[in-house]
Amino acid sequence: MRVGNRVRSTAAALGIVVLASLGLLAVAAAPAGAQVTTPDTPCQFTVSPVTLPTGGGNVTVAGTAPGDAEVRIFANGVFKVSVRSDAIDGSWSVTFFLPATSEITVAIDDYPATGCGISPEQANQSRSTSSLPRTGGAHIESTVLLALAFVLVGAVLAVGGRRHDSVRGRRSRRS
Repeated sequence: MRVGNRVRSTAAALGIVVLASLGLLAVAAAPAGAQVTTPDTPCQFTVSPVTLPTGGGNVTVAGTAPGDAEVRIFANGVFKVSVRSDAIDGSWSVTFFLPATSEITVAIDDYPATGCGISPEQANQSRSTSSLPRTGGAHIESTVLLALAFVLVGAVLAVGGRRHDSVRGRRSRRS
C-alpha cells in the first residue's frame, strides 16, 4: 500500500469518527430535559393511582408548572397540600394520604391566569378503550431535521469523493 493511499484511508476513517461523534453529540443534546420556564409554561399534572382501594391510600400528584410557583392541590374541592415548583424546569411532586378516591384539582397561586389540567397522557387513559392505542413522540421535528442534515452531509461526501477520483483519473472504468 502506498503512503498516499494510507494517508487517504486514515483521513477518511478520522472523518467518519468525527462525523459520528458530532452525530452522537447532537442526538444527546437534542431533547434537553431542563428547560427554563416562563409564565406561559403550561401547567399539567398526573395522579397515581387513579383509584384507591377500600380504606384509602397514598396518592402521588406530580407535574409541571411555571418555575418557582406555589402549587396547591385539592381533593374534592378541599385543600390538601401545597408544594413549590422547581425554579428551573417547573417540575413538582407531592404524596399524601386520602381515605377514598377523590377528584384532584390543582391551582397555581403565583400565576392565577394559568390553568392547570390533567396531562394529555392521563386524559387519554380515561377515554374509551375501543379505539386503537395512541402513540406519540417528542422532538420529532428536530430529529427529522437532524436526519436530513446527515443525509445531505453523506451525499456531499460521496459525490465529492467520486468527483475527486474521476478528476484525478484514478477511477476504474466499469461497464
